[in-house]
Amino acid sequence: MDDGRFFAFVALLAILFWLLAGQRGIDPRLRRWVLPAAYGVLGAGLLYALFQTVRYVLG
Repeated sequence: MDDGRFFAFVALLAILFWLLAGQRGIDPRLRRWVLPAAYGVLGAGLLYALFQTVRYVLG
């Protein structure tokens, strides 16, 4: 998977989790879990981008 598709996937997954966190019809325990998961997905994507940038600069 190339970088463009990977980052599109990360953004789509984070938006999906963010939208699920705002739904009132789902279990409250799930709603409390989903928003931190969205931030975790975004954070992992950013760390991956940073890793790729450092690898490109140093390599």
